[in-house]
Amino acid sequence: MLMIELTLYILLIFEVNKNIQDLYTNEFINLIKLAIQRLQSIDDEKHRTTFLILLEMIFSSYIKKGIRNYPDHKLKDLLTIGIQISLNSVEQPYCLMLIESLVKFHSGTSTDTLYSPKIERLFTLIHELDNLCTRYDPSKIFKDEWFNSYVLIVPTGYVKLTRITYQNLCINQKSPWIIYVWKRLVHLSLAKYSPENNVSTLNSINRWLIDVGHHKYDPDNILTIIFVTNVFNTVTNYMKPLSLPNIEHIITYILHVIKNPQLSVQLDTNNIYRFIQEGQQAIRDILYLKGNILKLKMY
Repeated sequence: MLMIELTLYILLIFEVNKNIQDLYTNEFINLIKLAIQRLQSIDDEKHRTTFLILLEMIFSSYIKKGIRNYPDHKLKDLLTIGIQISLNSVEQPYCLMLIESLVKFHSGTSTDTLYSPKIERLFTLIHELDNLCTRYDPSKIFKDEWFNSYVLIVPTGYVKLTRITYQNLCINQKSPWIIYVWKRLVHLSLAKYSPENNVSTLNSINRWLIDVGHHKYDPDNILTIIFVTNVFNTVTNYMKPLSLPNIEHIITYILHVIKNPQLSVQLDTNNIYRFIQEGQQAIRDILYLKGNILKLKMY
């Protein structure tokens, strides 16, 4: 009996798929919405489950046929429907495909080299997705390669973010999804970091903090804390402690991070502690050397 039912499912899906492939997106969306309404009126649990399985397979087949050229609003409509018919599981392959398409859609064309509008569009999208899928872990949804066209160069790409642009990015900075995506963007940027001009890099970012009005430490400036800490943690890996330039605003952030390890976001500070210990040792060595020189002079 089970084999007969399975065969009927496959035949039915095959027949339906032949017809839906030629439907315009609006027609398909309307039909799926009607089907969802019909689903809600089915009382028999077995029939309801069967109908839902068929609906999900049909939807999945339609999405897989190709959605890369769909506009933003249609992708969002389809994602909302996908979450509904997947029993609110956004980790289904067709939901992930829709989210990937949305992320890549907002990156613009291959000739779009203006990063500020891209990042703003991305953050607006991520906030919308967070509202739609708030109970899901973003680390299980996003893939790093989706963000390739959003990755900024350290420091030049970041210091080009104006005060207004950066303020817009920080509007929803307490959103878990925004935090996750920002951390991934910073990580991907630093993975490409070229350590030839470390002092210049730190000086540029220190000035940028003034430009965007984030030079004074504020525990609510989560994106800035993430950025400054990760940059310092990476750049100082290629520096000696005594070669550190006068970067008072960056240092203020680092001191607060060290004093408050229980921040709302997890940060990699391993190299920072190593750097500080090396600095302390260098100072002790200098003092020891000066002490020996003074003793020699006394004799």
